[in-house]
Amino acid sequence: MSVEAAFNLEELSLKQAPLLSATLKDFIAEGKETKAAVYLQALKLRSTLQGELECFLAKYDALITPPTTGEAPATLEQTGNPTFCSIWSLCGVPAVTIPVGFGPRGLPLGLQIVGAQGKDNQMLSTAHWCEGRFSFPSWREKP
Repeated sequence: MSVEAAFNLEELSLKQAPLLSATLKDFIAEGKETKAAVYLQALKLRSTLQGELECFLAKYDALITPPTTGEAPATLEQTGNPTFCSIWSLCGVPAVTIPVGFGPRGLPLGLQIVGAQGKDNQMLSTAHWCEGRFSFPSWREKP
């Protein structure tokens, strides 16, 4: 992911460097330093992972996971820990997060719905079902 970030964000990182976070700058730098052989091996591993995930997801309408390790961050400097999201981006499968409540600091919590590659409509239908099935609080009803 860092190699692709470096490739796609190179112009932005050169022209708008002061506006980028230290985390993003480090990620881009990591990508620039990655050797081609390491990147090619990662692509091969991603392909294997995509195949395994496709077989697994074929049995289900969707997967439900937490989108992050806790409630939303207090500032807009970052979106939170991507641990539960990165795998879906890496594999190119659709994922959406819907609100489910608020954490101990009164910040939003979410529920992530993940679908099979190319099954975006099915995944969105499942997310819609989840929204209707559960009583998620409105963002306007914050405690």
